[in-house]
Amino acid sequence: MSVNFKSGKLTIKRKDTVTGAGLSDKLSKIAFLNPDSEPAAPPSDPVPSTSDAIAHLAATEKPEEEKHLCCGIDCLAPFRALHYEFLDAIINPGVDDTAILKAFDELPESLRKQMLNEIINPEVKLDASIRRENSIPQIEKDFQAVRLQHARKSFAKFIGVPVSEVDPRDIPIIGAAGSGGGFKAMIATAGYLKALQTLGLYDVIMYISGVSGSCWSIANLYTAAKGSPTELIEHFKRILGTHPADPLHLSKILAQDVSNRTELVFGGLTTKYLDAVPRGVVDVFGSILYAHFQSDQKTWDPNTFKMSQQARLMQNGAHAMPIYTACRHERPWDDKDEGDSVERAADEKVDPWWQWFEMSPYEIGCDELRAWVPTFAFGRTFEGGKSIDRVPEQSFGLQVGVIGSAMSAPFTTTFETIERSDAKEGLGIAMKNFASNLLKPDASRWVKRLLSESIINGAINRSPFHKISRPIVVFPNGEKKELRLPSDMQEEKYFELVDAGTDNNQALYPLARQGRGVDVSFVFDASVDVERNIVTVDIEKFGTRKCLAFTRTSPAPPEVPADAPPVEKDAAAISARYANRYCQVFHGNALGGLGPHDEPAAEQDMTLFYMPVLPNPKNPQFGPSEFIFTQLVYKPEDVAGLANCAYQNLIDSADTIRATLKKIWEEKRAKRTRGN
Repeated sequence: MSVNFKSGKLTIKRKDTVTGAGLSDKLSKIAFLNPDSEPAAPPSDPVPSTSDAIAHLAATEKPEEEKHLCCGIDCLAPFRALHYEFLDAIINPGVDDTAILKAFDELPESLRKQMLNEIINPEVKLDASIRRENSIPQIEKDFQAVRLQHARKSFAKFIGVPVSEVDPRDIPIIGAAGSGGGFKAMIATAGYLKALQTLGLYDVIMYISGVSGSCWSIANLYTAAKGSPTELIEHFKRILGTHPADPLHLSKILAQDVSNRTELVFGGLTTKYLDAVPRGVVDVFGSILYAHFQSDQKTWDPNTFKMSQQARLMQNGAHAMPIYTACRHERPWDDKDEGDSVERAADEKVDPWWQWFEMSPYEIGCDELRAWVPTFAFGRTFEGGKSIDRVPEQSFGLQVGVIGSAMSAPFTTTFETIERSDAKEGLGIAMKNFASNLLKPDASRWVKRLLSESIINGAINRSPFHKISRPIVVFPNGEKKELRLPSDMQEEKYFELVDAGTDNNQALYPLARQGRGVDVSFVFDASVDVERNIVTVDIEKFGTRKCLAFTRTSPAPPEVPADAPPVEKDAAAISARYANRYCQVFHGNALGGLGPHDEPAAEQDMTLFYMPVLPNPKNPQFGPSEFIFTQLVYKPEDVAGLANCAYQNLIDSADTIRATLKKIWEEKRAKRTRGN
């Protein structure tokens, strides 16, 4: 198939249909078409190909949200066509997929029969309601209590005091926040977690939060690796030598248990199809990527396809609580109520921002909206704050797509990355200057609107927050304030989520949620900016949103000239270049109030251990910067090298970590005993 885009029209040239096109066609149908709008296959072609689906879409009027604000037409048709070519590429064209095709044919009816089966889907026995407060749920409070008891012995050993001196109430609540950065961040996060395990702190960590690539690390940790950082690294060695979109790979995965695996991999996508919920590239991407993550598992447990079931590893406080993140792009000028002219006029002057959503085994929601639903009920239809149906929990494979959907970032994110680049001459500096001009605060409203668009839609889901009321905040002095909500969140039945790295590459936002009481967090950074040490931008951005004023409390790193040559692969040179950078400590003072978009402020101070993935002098020949975030294939030795680099960086920083945690413990103990 070839695609042409001329004069606003999509033209398609068919190529010979090959074995496997039928499978890509079926996948294309459930991914992009509605149940009542299937294209008829040409009589001359007994096996419908993806081209038919593209032709159908090209001739069909698109929903308004898929059109560009600048021109009001669907100018993304050629890119959408390329998505279909992607499907053709990943479905093996040289293997007889008869059994898989049969499983696809049977999938819709099979899912209909199972949907209300309480043995397969016990969550359908439960109703669900929206919680309209930001305090953590009681089940999370109970988890914190048992986790602190579990952590007592390990924490006492790490700080070097008798267990009898440690009251669980004084143990710092510790988070571990991973960064974005694709598979590189996924592997590096595993190395850092293994280091925490070696030091005894893995049993003390209360929360593990992630953005994008580090979310994938958490996803594998709580499924295939069964909570073991050591096994997580071995798991990555086994699976990452194959490209997730290898034409043979998906067929091989499904062929091992065709009926069961086809249902687990594509059941979530098919359920959205049956419910006529919009689907797209991110849903297909997540479904196939999660199959890749499970590819070395001999037997597949259906529970690993439900996020809520990750709580099983948290029983008795045995493991930390995982927190995944995504963002919703709030563009104030979109979808406004024509009757509210005052608010509409004010919104025309407001720049867009990102609302952070967190997803855990317990809840999914957004503290800015003051609204939360049980994880098992995400995807249900809600009215009046209560679910009116009992559909099964959404497939974790779809959520794997959401948390890593960097391809759905708007143009703004791309230009911000270019602006942050270290280009010094030629085309690079010209692009950097061009990006700076587009992003300047006084840019025209038209430019800002255009840059807020993206080529590929994020994941679209049924909104549980449809028609919710405006929240009322009560301040400590008794003052009350009714907060505004985005009108499209109140009026629209669907909403779109994308990779949280579009806003901030550090997964700190959910750790400042009210009631969590996080005292200190590790910040594991494998993003593209680590060499330049400009993390303060991300930290300050987080601080602004959550009303925390951060200051550095560790020695400042030496200034590195902008024109400095790459560091030599020598232990002494590496130690000199990266002095004071492996574990940078920041302390945030809680200021109270509300954030710039009425975000609830952090309730207490927070200390950060910022730990970038930098070359380690104990292995000077290994350069982590040689791996880029778009790399999707890693040899076992590459996985080992990257994980070991992160591991050693944290191990070498143990004294700084120990002294800081002991000080926080002493302060908490003194405060509690004074209170008694």
